[in-house]
Amino acid sequence: MSIIRASIVTRETARGVIARCPELDIHALGGSESEARRRLKAVVSFYINEAFSRGADVAIIFLDGELVRFTGFPEGGGTIQ
Repeated sequence: MSIIRASIVTRETARGVIARCPELDIHALGGSESEARRRLKAVVSFYINEAFSRGADVAIIFLDGELVRFTGFPEGGGTIQ
């Protein structure tokens, strides 16, 4: 299992605020910067949990220094908030 330190980049558009994680090529849209960031973290959490459930060697991911919630570990289970 590896550790990925990823960033969040935001920008305003006519439709709202886009938050993106360039290291993972994942994007989320929100009505405000905080909503877009929250949605991006939820998408990244879903992404790594789905990868784990399909047998992938999953990384622990930090977005802007904050640990992304991950509900499984190959070593026997657990939860990170």
